[in-house]
This record gives sequence, C-alpha cells and structure tokens, in this order.
Amino acid sequence: MSVHFPDEIIDKILVRLDPKSLIKFSAVCKSWRSLIKSPTFIHTHLSRTIQPNNQNDSHLLLLVSTKADTGMIYSFRWDNPEFSEYTRLIDRFADNEERSAWYLTVVGTCNGLVCLSLGYNKLRIWNPSVRRFVILPSPISEYIARYAFGYDSRNNDYKVLRTVNLPGQPECYQAEIWSLARGSWKSLGVGSTGRGFLSELIQQPALVNDAVHWVQLNTTKGENGIMWFDMVSESFGETRVPQCVTKMLMLTLRHEGNLALLTWDSASEYHPCSYDIWVMKEYGVEESWTKLFSARHKEFIIRPLCWRNSGEIVFKMFGGGLLSLDVQTEQIKYLTRDGNDCYFLDYYVESLVLLGEANAISY
Repeated sequence: MSVHFPDEIIDKILVRLDPKSLIKFSAVCKSWRSLIKSPTFIHTHLSRTIQPNNQNDSHLLLLVSTKADTGMIYSFRWDNPEFSEYTRLIDRFADNEERSAWYLTVVGTCNGLVCLSLGYNKLRIWNPSVRRFVILPSPISEYIARYAFGYDSRNNDYKVLRTVNLPGQPECYQAEIWSLARGSWKSLGVGSTGRGFLSELIQQPALVNDAVHWVQLNTTKGENGIMWFDMVSESFGETRVPQCVTKMLMLTLRHEGNLALLTWDSASEYHPCSYDIWVMKEYGVEESWTKLFSARHKEFIIRPLCWRNSGEIVFKMFGGGLLSLDVQTEQIKYLTRDGNDCYFLDYYVESLVLLGEANAISY
C-alpha cells in the first residue's frame, strides 16, 4: 500500500534538511529537483537556517589558513570550547598557482557564500556547501582595487563593492558594484572626500544592516571614523567613533547583530595590550555608542579576527596561530599552534545559495 504525502507536507520536511541531504534528495524525482533548486525554496531554507532559535549548538566557523607546502587550507570549525574541526573543504575554483599564491584573500562571507580574490582582478563567489562557484567578469577599470562583499536583503541579491584610489589623486576614488542577480559590474562614478577615505579598505569590513563598515583614519571630519557602504541604496556614508576613544588601532566587528568597534594598543615587553569594546546600541545613532568591556593581556598579537558567541574574541598571533580572549575574565586560550598561518575566521551558515544559479560551475 503506497502512501502519498501532500506537497505542503513534503515542503515542510525538506526545508528542515541540511544542504548535503537536499542535494541527494534532488535526484529522487524531477518535481523535488525543481522545488529544491527554486529561488523561493532556497530563500525559505536560508531564512529558517539563520533564525536565532534554530541555531542551537550547530554554529560553524570558517577558518582559512596557509601552509608552506600545500597552500590554502579551508575548514569548518565548531564554535565550541575545543574549536574542533567539522570538515576540511575541497576547492576546485583555482588552479595550483592561484591556490598557493600569497595574494589570495578572503573578501568576506555571507549566507553561505564566500567571496575570494585570487589576485589581479580575479574574483570568485563560492558556496562550499553545494560545491558551486561563480567566476566574476573583469571589472570596468583595471587599477588594483579593494573589495567588500555583502547582501542586499530588499532585492535578495549579493554584491561586491570594488573601489580604487585614482593615481596621483589620493583624495579621489572610483567605485563600481557587481550584482549576482545582474551578473555584471556597474560604475558608481568618481567621487571625492578630500582625504581619500577608501585607501584604508584593507581589513574585512563588518556587515550590519545591509551595509559594510570599516575603520578609516582621517575622515572628512578630520578624525578617525567609520566609513560604510549601503548595499541596498548603493551609497557611501560616514559615522563617527565614540568621542572618548584614544587608542589608534581600531577594527569594526559584528556583535549580536550590532555594529561593534574594537580599539587596542600594541603590547610591549613592559606594557600589556589593552582593549576597549564598544557597541552601537541603536544603528546609525552615534550617541548610542556604549562601552561593553575593557580587557588586557601580554601576548603579542597582529589583529582581531572574530567575536565568538561565547563572548570571546579571537586574535591572530605573531607566527600565525590563534588565541581566544575572554573579555570578562581576561583568560587566554590557545586555539591553534600547528604552524599554519591563520588569517581569516568568521561565522558560516550552510545554505543552498547558488544551487539554482544558471552561471554557477559545479565540481
């Protein structure tokens, strides 16, 4: 006796499965394949995955490191006290020369997608969960550029911002934007800030409220500030840092959905490194900056990488290893000391994005 389940019941069952299982089930029949690859199902699956009450203990961190003899290493780590490895990823989007190149960098990650720069104007958008990637076309201008990756929630679109400082004109910038939905670059024109604020777009920006944010020294207001680019309106803006901040080293982070600012002083033989952590409680309101913690330690670090759900901040140490600092107890825990040079760490959610993308390449 055969049992027939209504389509709505099948939909509710499938949307609860992980991407690896869904790819297998897409081979069951044409109707399931069509459903699983549809934009509506992919968006619904992602929305359910990123719900806070659906995360439980399944938080994943994407760790990218380099090793002298093997090149780039991509892996997922559990966000648990052991920082244990979930799986090692296989990349087929780069040849051997590109994979081992020192200039391969992670631009950012969002909703299961990873944006990678493979060198001079070579960009890839990669979803390791579904083993698919998109090769971006050549940009409009040929200058060496800075990149930022983000999500436009209004149009359900993923975008890459590309900015260059014009030769001989440090106060002027040229910007263009690539859209996954459009599949091409669009020029945003040439602008001027009087101080060339795009020259500092080097660290990974923090994606908050559909906008990417990064620290910029000497902004148009004559002080250190936070520059931002809104992925929906495709416009630039500027926000001041807290007025009482005196430390020169700064980095934007995301903390519980809010824009955060980490400021610190470098450690020396006689003076420990000190940190202040600020959070903008109300987005866009400069008066809402609130100091959450201050902490100190004596380790020599290069820069912060990620703010964990446990409240710990992960730093990259000299030598490439990672340490985790509990900002409340000031206790230090070493996460990796295996000789690999770790340079990127951020939260990752497994998704189906790119599964139904016609221009995506499977491997």
